[in-house]
Amino acid sequence: MATVNLMDDDDGPRGARAGGVLPEGTHLVRVEKVLKESKTPTGTPFVEYLLSNAQGSIKKTFYITPAAKFRLKNFAVACGYDGSLREFDFRNILGMTVQVVVGKEPNKKDGKLYNEVVDWAAVRRQVPVNSVGNLVDDDDAPF
Repeated sequence: MATVNLMDDDDGPRGARAGGVLPEGTHLVRVEKVLKESKTPTGTPFVEYLLSNAQGSIKKTFYITPAAKFRLKNFAVACGYDGSLREFDFRNILGMTVQVVVGKEPNKKDGKLYNEVVDWAAVRRQVPVNSVGNLVDDDDAPF
């Protein structure tokens, strides 16, 4: 098992400590960081992002298989990424904003319902998110 240093200075994204997991609903979030780039025990590569605003945060995992990588492509484009998709670096969308829909989804292992990102949509332009998770200028809402 790999080890990780939990004693660094990073306390997580703004709002993650106070807000917990994003509740059900539609949220404007920022792609804060790549939490993990790895493979499942069966060898399937994946990337896990942390998405957050002042209300909280949520993880989103994308599997990198021929049948599933279109989801990451669509997410990157929704985030406003317009660079090369042939040489996409997972960090290319860090700091970008996207609208996500959080809903309840059953866990495959225990059947319990957990909050998950179930859909996303592009914003017309990248906008800063203020301390309460809203657009800085509500008159210019991108959706």
